[in-house]
Amino acid sequence: MLAAVLLAAWTLYPKDNALSTIRVNLLGYAPQANKVAVLCALQPRNFSSFSLVRGDGAIVYRGKAEARGPYGPCVSTYRLDFSRYRGSGTYRLAADGITSPRLRIANDAYRGVPDMLLNFMRDERSGYNPVFHAFVHTHGGIDVESGTDLIAECPDC
Repeated sequence: MLAAVLLAAWTLYPKDNALSTIRVNLLGYAPQANKVAVLCALQPRNFSSFSLVRGDGAIVYRGKAEARGPYGPCVSTYRLDFSRYRGSGTYRLAADGITSPRLRIANDAYRGVPDMLLNFMRDERSGYNPVFHAFVHTHGGIDVESGTDLIAECPDC
């Protein structure tokens, strides 16, 4: 009897899509590379499959949602592997009413990323920042392992 009540409760449990999300690589994916996204559910949900949907709504790939168990705040997670798909374009992943942000598959998906990261590191490092034309982060450079004040140790760095 208890099992029947629990089964009925599970069946009637509302599927609040706001409590589930599909996390994708927002930079994009290269067509020949591994392409994996993660579905995170903050409430008990079962997902068995997913689709890769082109911008015009056409489903171009179907795959199996591989259960991976809880992780962090996610009651359940699923690995969505669409590496077999080799096309290029702009898509979304969809699984039981959950839709990912747009993702791009293209040979140039990572073009410019190293320059962007190096510029960010240059602009945010301690010392002179050419964007602000000022010295920034001049206090508080502490090595978290040793507690050494890095600014005092290397005032010209």
